[in-house]
Amino acid sequence: QQQQRRHMVPTGRHKSKVPMLTLDAILAKLRTPGQYLGVKSRGDALFGAGASSLKAATISSSAPVHAIKLDVEGLEGRVFMGAAELMTRALRPKLVIMELFVQRLRACNVRDFLGGFGLLNYTMDVSARLNMPYCSAPSRCLHLSHKNGKLAPFLSSLGPNAEMDLIFYQGHRPP
Repeated sequence: QQQQRRHMVPTGRHKSKVPMLTLDAILAKLRTPGQYLGVKSRGDALFGAGASSLKAATISSSAPVHAIKLDVEGLEGRVFMGAAELMTRALRPKLVIMELFVQRLRACNVRDFLGGFGLLNYTMDVSARLNMPYCSAPSRCLHLSHKNGKLAPFLSSLGPNAEMDLIFYQGHRPP
């Protein structure tokens, strides 16, 4: 049984149905004994008898996901829409690392997207790449959170061409 969600994803001027396996679905399968996670062909992730190559190790439903690293070229919002269960549970990742190009971000507003991490009690460090004059003083872009009041001014400063690397963490900043 293949658990894939089909979403309409813009491809140029046309819209195509693209099979997409969410992070929540992957975690659910990894928590089911005897399941296999494999790749039939490029872009076809599947579970069950037809899957070859990778036997999934069963993990406990209370096992934490320690970190997520993303490089999905503007689909960050969609990735986290497919990880809603993971991100709202008590054992959500302590560390999330991603690059973000504001003009490439699809399916969500950048201020809402980044602000959502603040609402989940993440603190954010930003390493500015381009078009981010607010971060000309690097200390302004470190330890951003709702609690310390530094997140809102940063979000207000974001322009449509901002490019940055982001680290979200809970508790103490990792080395």
